[in-house]
Amino acid sequence: MLLETKKVDVEQSNSCGARPLHYACSKNFYEIAQLLLEHGADVNATDKYKQTPLDRCCSKGNTRIVELLLKHPTIDLSMHKECDGDHALPLYQRK
Repeated sequence: MLLETKKVDVEQSNSCGARPLHYACSKNFYEIAQLLLEHGADVNATDKYKQTPLDRCCSKGNTRIVELLLKHPTIDLSMHKECDGDHALPLYQRK
């Protein structure tokens, strides 16, 4: 509702550089992640630890959001080529 009635900065970050999409992915808030993407959230944004929203939801096993992010037209999977077994690319390759 807030996104529909007010101009909200969906790219506002906290002191660690995490944005609302990072948080939604970490907490498995699918509908919120979907709304944030619809309102322009950057699917490739990195925090100060170089984690993207995709990294966050993969590390938590949130496969439904992984699928949502992978369908996004601007997802950049090349950002994940250095990932190890705990991150995005291995989970993506299981599909």
